[in-house]
Amino acid sequence: MVEFDKERADAIKRKNEAYSRAEGFDKQSEELSKNRKEVHDSKSRIPDDLPAAIKSQIDAMYESQEKQLEDQANDLAEKIKDAQDDADEAIKDMRNLGDDLGKKADKLSGMKDVPLVGSFLENKSKELDDQAEQMFDLAEEAQKYSDKLAESRNRVLRRP
Repeated sequence: MVEFDKERADAIKRKNEAYSRAEGFDKQSEELSKNRKEVHDSKSRIPDDLPAAIKSQIDAMYESQEKQLEDQANDLAEKIKDAQDDADEAIKDMRNLGDDLGKKADKLSGMKDVPLVGSFLENKSKELDDQAEQMFDLAEEAQKYSDKLAESRNRVLRRP
């Protein structure tokens, strides 16, 4: 039981970390997308019939800004990918632990007819089933955050 409490606490910590990172990167990716759109919209409003010298200076300013935003997007996409990989690893670990607990519960439930300890084993089987379900619930919740990270990454990689 103590070991499960430790594993559960670790799973909750990892799930919460995925949530925190998903929320932070969601805000950053929205801000970056907004900035990219503003630059794109602003650039489209520049008249085409400007003198060549002015046009080339304006183009250079926009090119510089677009390059800077592209670099930010690539950096952010890499950080989001790392966060998503961490979340996916946590999900895998939670599911594996849930599977392991479920298998142990199944083994114990088959021993309920053992004299003297049958009811004890039956109760332990139910306890392990409950623990397995808790791990699957945590994994499911963490999956939502991993999906949110993927959405943020896609937003960052999308061009206006």
